[in-house]
Amino acid sequence: MTALGEVFRFEVEYRLRRPSTWVYALLLLGMPFLMMHALGGSRYHLNAPAMVTKASLVLGGVGLLVTAGIFGDAAARDVQSRMQALFYTSPLPESHYLGGRFLGGLAVNAALLLGVPLGLLLASVMPYMPAGKFGPVQPAAYVQAYFLYLLPNLVVVGAFMFAAAALTRRSLATYLGGVALFLLGTIAPDLGDGLSGRTLSALVDPFGARAVALTTRYWTPAESNARLVGWPAIVLWNRALWLAVAAGLLALLVARFRFAHPGGAARRRPWRRRPWRRRPVVDTVPDRRAPVEALPVPAAARSFSPAARVRQTLAVAARAWREIAATRASLVVLAGALAFVFLFGWDVGAEIYGTATWPVTHLIAGTVLSAALAPVMALLVAIYAGELVWREREVGMGDIAAVAPVPNGVVLLGRCLALVAMLVTLQAVLMGAGVLLQTLRGWHRYELPVYLELLFGIKLVDYVLLAALAMAVHVVVNQKYLGHLVVVLWFASTQVPELLGLRHHMLVYGSDPGWIWSDLNGLAPFAAGLVWFKLYWRRGRSCSPWWRACSGCADGRAAFGRG
Repeated sequence: MTALGEVFRFEVEYRLRRPSTWVYALLLLGMPFLMMHALGGSRYHLNAPAMVTKASLVLGGVGLLVTAGIFGDAAARDVQSRMQALFYTSPLPESHYLGGRFLGGLAVNAALLLGVPLGLLLASVMPYMPAGKFGPVQPAAYVQAYFLYLLPNLVVVGAFMFAAAALTRRSLATYLGGVALFLLGTIAPDLGDGLSGRTLSALVDPFGARAVALTTRYWTPAESNARLVGWPAIVLWNRALWLAVAAGLLALLVARFRFAHPGGAARRRPWRRRPWRRRPVVDTVPDRRAPVEALPVPAAARSFSPAARVRQTLAVAARAWREIAATRASLVVLAGALAFVFLFGWDVGAEIYGTATWPVTHLIAGTVLSAALAPVMALLVAIYAGELVWREREVGMGDIAAVAPVPNGVVLLGRCLALVAMLVTLQAVLMGAGVLLQTLRGWHRYELPVYLELLFGIKLVDYVLLAALAMAVHVVVNQKYLGHLVVVLWFASTQVPELLGLRHHMLVYGSDPGWIWSDLNGLAPFAAGLVWFKLYWRRGRSCSPWWRACSGCADGRAAFGRG
């Protein structure tokens, strides 16, 4: 067997031995099965070919976190486990190494994605389902959804994530490719003005959802229930375009990747090199006949007072904030969010009910920076929480951190505060981007109090509640990528709680009765309800209470090397 085959076999066997792989399989099979139970009947059968295709695209988007876990681990595992030197000094070609890792992760992930059409199919044949909810089963619809949408999307997303992680040697960079594709798919519908614009938006969308929407745009309910989506030209061109992009990206990765340690002397900038100076030769051999004198150890006073705990918490928070904010990955994510603001919000105030409007502040702050960016912010919260919880163990410093004279509660609370500070920083940057967008569009009435009220008074509270939940999930789940998936699934469930049978806002974590901004009254009719609901969720659910429970349990101690 060739070196490529050996690496492929090892990668597949490694993934099959991991418990997280089987948890992913259960989730990808159970999510579509339960979703079909939660959805109600309508004029469209739930197992209609068009509905199967659209449901597969939605569930495949949620499966991006599974893809990130598999390909990020395959690309950066050797660096994180300090085994890269063994591979870098072996006679293994870079192309075989990268190809085996990528194809191994692709094979396992492709097998896991089979759970999506299988779950949809199993739900449609259950005998207890109400009559009229499902129509005749068409196996070709499930086969087409897998081979025309799920599998090509997996290749495209996997190529972006694998290349980002392999070139940077960091698993955090895995999400950069996924976030970039997600943002591109989000802004693709805004390119749909006119026939040529709709075609362009269908081609630009990396997931093919716009191509499906363009194909089925004028279908009647009867056609949607009986007609297969087929192989329309726009879908085939979209698939061919993005598969070519993925192939080109992998070819670029093979050309750029080298078995060399990152950050070495070869990569040092010329202006940062210190001038070489000849040092004088000094005899540094000690005289063994001289008596050895004990060095004086300074007496340091140790304090365990509440004030000392506060200083420790602030020190942990400051260091953790620097670790997640002052990184290239964070800067790239921030740049992508700013690009999304300008692309999505450029025509946000173009027309409402047939009347042209200006990009007023409540549209920029409430629509672009709040509603449109909410899924992206939820994903960032899940990623940053995982990085904060797993940082020591990923670099092999868990045992050292475990013996530090700092309580678990201080560490957990400090990192939660660092995550909150990161969210404040993001909101401030987004607020500046909103003001700049208004300026470029010719609107100069900025209404900064409206920005503060919407971004820092409403959305920031929502993000803080989600951050507390994300930290707790990562500590309890004790598996990084699975924790990401749980947090995102929880956020998605709060967006459609009625599908889960939760029709009261007091049963949905972090929810509120809703609000509408008025230029005359602001949030006056909704302010009281918002305040009481947020106080209800913050009481007993903020950063301060859950770390007491987590720091005392086995999972909490294990998360910080104190097991």
